[in-house]
Amino acid sequence: MKIAILGGTGHFGKGLSFRWSKNHEIIIGSREERKATQAADSFNAELSKFSIKRPIVGMDNRQAVQQAEVIVLSLQFDHLLPLLKEMRPLFDSKIVFSPVVPLVKKEIFQFAPPPEGSAALAIRNLLPGSCRLIAALHTVPAAEMKDLGKKLEGDVVVCGDDRESKILVKKLVEEIEELRVLDGGPLEVSKMVEPITPLILNLKLFGLKRDLTIKFI
Repeated sequence: MKIAILGGTGHFGKGLSFRWSKNHEIIIGSREERKATQAADSFNAELSKFSIKRPIVGMDNRQAVQQAEVIVLSLQFDHLLPLLKEMRPLFDSKIVFSPVVPLVKKEIFQFAPPPEGSAALAIRNLLPGSCRLIAALHTVPAAEMKDLGKKLEGDVVVCGDDRESKILVKKLVEEIEELRVLDGGPLEVSKMVEPITPLILNLKLFGLKRDLTIKFI
């Protein structure tokens, strides 16, 4: 499967690239093609010691969306909105995967939702009606994601309105060892899932001083 990760040059995008490159064609997207290709070259060099031979490639965001079957939005919420408005027609009939959480940090991390109530619901309003949007992976730490020597633990809540796309995203997440996927229901539930992220970040900031995730027991 061809998976484009927009904003893939960052830590979270790097982690997803590393975890999925064994089984899929990964495209790193960036505003600047040069930055994307440099990141892809760097990622491939790091992956070579794990005997992963399927090369990651870099493209500008427009090319990445056109080429991919699944598109992951790995950008800060404020940076993402203008990109979606500019490239809206290119997302026609695509599966889009959002781990985006709108945050602000002053003394503490705070959830800063748009009027729709969540990033996922705001993103849905900017995409074509034929686009299938799934929200997931909000609570998996980027630092642990990119460490292939570490098995990730925790639960991942998946929200979306299209059943087949939700199943596909569920399978992608389950390729990441030890993560358990839970169906949270329709995309509307993203209003309850996204605020968990600032809580986790504040627990790390004020007390535990290590990366955390969630598990339902």
